[in-house]
Amino acid sequence: MKNETELTEDTTELRRRAEIQLASQAASIDKRTSAADSVRLIHELQVHQIELELQNEELIRARDELETSLERYTDLYDFAPVGYITLQSKGVITRANLAAASLLGMERARLAGERYEQFVSEVSLVTYNAFLNLAFASSDKHFCEVKIINNSIERLVLMEAVLLSDGRECRVILNDITDRRAIEEALRESNLLFGMLVNSLPLLFWITDDAGKTTYINQQWAPFTGHPEAEILRLGWQYLIHQEDAETVRQIFQHALNDRLAFQVEFGRLYHDKSYHWIDSRGIPRFSVDGLFLGFMGFSLDITEKKSIQAHLFEVNKMESIGRLAGGIAHDFNNLLTVILGSAELMQDSNAPMVRDDALLVNIKDAATRAADLTQQLLMYARRQMVEFSDVDINALIRDIEPLLHRALGEKYELVSSLSLEPCKVFTNPSQIGQVLMNLILNARDSMPAGGRILLKTSIVNQDVNTDKSQNDIDSKLKTMSGDYVLLTVSDSGMGMSTEVQECIFEPFYTTKIHGRGIGLGLATSYGIIMQNKGDISVESEPGKGATFKIYLPIVKGPLQPPSNILKKEVPRAAATILIVDDELQILEIAVRILKNEGYKVLQASSGSDALIVAGEWSETIDLLLTDVVMPLMGGRQLAMMIQNMHPDIQVLYMSGYTYNEIAQ
Repeated sequence: MKNETELTEDTTELRRRAEIQLASQAASIDKRTSAADSVRLIHELQVHQIELELQNEELIRARDELETSLERYTDLYDFAPVGYITLQSKGVITRANLAAASLLGMERARLAGERYEQFVSEVSLVTYNAFLNLAFASSDKHFCEVKIINNSIERLVLMEAVLLSDGRECRVILNDITDRRAIEEALRESNLLFGMLVNSLPLLFWITDDAGKTTYINQQWAPFTGHPEAEILRLGWQYLIHQEDAETVRQIFQHALNDRLAFQVEFGRLYHDKSYHWIDSRGIPRFSVDGLFLGFMGFSLDITEKKSIQAHLFEVNKMESIGRLAGGIAHDFNNLLTVILGSAELMQDSNAPMVRDDALLVNIKDAATRAADLTQQLLMYARRQMVEFSDVDINALIRDIEPLLHRALGEKYELVSSLSLEPCKVFTNPSQIGQVLMNLILNARDSMPAGGRILLKTSIVNQDVNTDKSQNDIDSKLKTMSGDYVLLTVSDSGMGMSTEVQECIFEPFYTTKIHGRGIGLGLATSYGIIMQNKGDISVESEPGKGATFKIYLPIVKGPLQPPSNILKKEVPRAAATILIVDDELQILEIAVRILKNEGYKVLQASSGSDALIVAGEWSETIDLLLTDVVMPLMGGRQLAMMIQNMHPDIQVLYMSGYTYNEIAQ
């Protein structure tokens, strides 16, 4: 496109040529020219005149368009957000826009004729001069970064030069990148510090994208896993998971990924040296400034040592509990044995007449009964007592034993029952639940020496939806349990207990009662019973605000089933022969005397081998083998199989001092 000067020159030239042509044609018309020719020539002159005027209008229109374009260009040039300057080969500024003037710190009108070099920092002069030479050496684009000084303030400028078509000047774009470079440096330093931090941590750090794919790991992974970084990134942090835990962890992570939630999971892993480790992995979601989900950031920590310490502490606590248990048992059994042995020695005193002393016998029997009760409590605490279970309505059970509970409390205490209108049916042993209730009621009584009120309440709770149909409450220990439960609550208005006491309340032989009021097995026994019933028991209390015990038992749906009845077959007395086998001679002697007193014919043996000899030599019928289960060399089951070959019709009855769980197989 022609500039304004060129268009003006073209217009003047056209006019000059048109005038010469018209003058020439007018001169050629003389008196001898015919009228017709004169008319033709005049017409041609008029046509040329019109063409000249049209060309002149086009030129004027083009000039106007050029002026408009120049104005727009000037506006864009002057008000552009980046600096524009035009340089001559010696670096003299011939033109600059407002942004360049502001960047260089000089008025625009004064910039023309100044050398750009005077604005360049001394540290960038060599770079600038090399850049200027390259800009005039070729028509390619050239770039460089130089520091300039503006009112003693140093700025970093990115320069881009393009040689103009005349080759005498180049246009240079000045872009102030000081702030951008500062941000880049800060980001680079932040990334450096971040890397130093995560690589110095004694844990496995990782980052994932929004699809859950691992995109970053720290340097701890390679030595821990024994695999290179590229392979670990390909497999992801889930590579750590042992195959037995893989599905569980995958579900937890997928749930966190879907809902953008933090997660924590523990799992096992087989180390590259074949050792087994425990890993604790935790992750939190990452979001952009505008709230876009970016993925997860988290760590995986080897907690094998922690698990080992926890197991050791558990064993220590268990041994401490066992030590307290053994001490309590030794104390109580020592008292009982003192009564039994003392009474027996008095009855054996050679100086006393050989007469029956009923008082001493009563002492021996009472002490032995108490010892048996203590043994039963220990078995309940250990959850190893063989009991018969059946469907029991807790509401009906409470109504049945309420009179007994009232008598145990006395007149100073008020027992209030609030029973659910819905059936509270559980599969349990009614005697055990009755014992639990009695223990809790008596504990409540002892916490209110001046009298008080005890509330006994039943309700139905549902762990699946975490709602209680009667009181909207659920115990935190049931977080891992699901389904419907019968909630049995025993509350009192007594002295309450501290947090420290609550932590030990279910331990055996732990008691806050004065000496002689309790041995510390009541709550421990209750705990064992509830655990045996696949339930849970907890306590809520504060000093001076009473205590509330909560018992959760799995509910049973459907009609009540009556307890099973074991068919008992009467053995004809004085007509049956019994072979009794036990390696404990005192028990064997007592059993023989009891059976003989009942009129049975009794054969006895203290070992399996002796029993085979006795059975082999006995030519008559042996109706029953009564044998201990656990004996040296030959157990009761093996003995029974061998004797049945000799006496095919013999019946077998096993007996044992061990619990059912020990001999069930």
